[in-house]
Amino acid sequence: MANKGYQLTNDSGGISATTNNYAEMYIYEGGTATTIGIVNIYHLIQNFSTGLVNNWTFDAGSNGAISAFADYGGTVAGTVKATDAAHGLITGEVVTISGTTNYNGVFVVTKVDDDNFYFTDTWVADDATGNWYQGSSLKAGTGSAGLYGLLWNASFTSAGNNKVYQLELFQNATEIDKSAAEHKIATGTDIQAMASPMRLVQIADGDYITLAVECITDATNLTMVHAGVSLVRLGL
Repeated sequence: MANKGYQLTNDSGGISATTNNYAEMYIYEGGTATTIGIVNIYHLIQNFSTGLVNNWTFDAGSNGAISAFADYGGTVAGTVKATDAAHGLITGEVVTISGTTNYNGVFVVTKVDDDNFYFTDTWVADDATGNWYQGSSLKAGTGSAGLYGLLWNASFTSAGNNKVYQLELFQNATEIDKSAAEHKIATGTDIQAMASPMRLVQIADGDYITLAVECITDATNLTMVHAGVSLVRLGL
């Protein structure tokens, strides 16, 4: 395979098939607040719409309320079970859990049944209540694994003044550290913009890509006005 200019080509000069795996999602003139349940915890962002996708799947996201936690380590070591009737989640999806004492964070979930799922964490106690938020996501299809270029941008308002926010892409429940950007909003009514340059990431089949935000100052909500996440495979 020859590399001609900036575009991958095959030996006959045609565009390489590796460029045929791509996906994007966006928010345009949004007005729904992202609930920040706790300070310094990433919250996966919802309310995206699907753009162009090829061999990837878009999911708009969902959320629910947890009514109980239980030690699930006797079945799967190092896990905690959460109960939420008719939660609708499937194995492999990624959620933020917040509003708890011991289990706040971003987790990959495994479905137990229609009313229960579990996640990897250290069991402490039944916090009784909490909330989970599945962000809008892009899921890699079968055969789409490879090296990708990832981009994101966002403009938003804050529910308060002098709040510091950090946005970052997640690959499953892991931060893509080199995709982070941070901004302080002096006046909440102003629309502020942030973006990340292209980042190179190895993607596996079945991986989820989401955009998340944390408020470093306190638990102040923000509202996405415009946002976009896009990715394209560059090679194997």
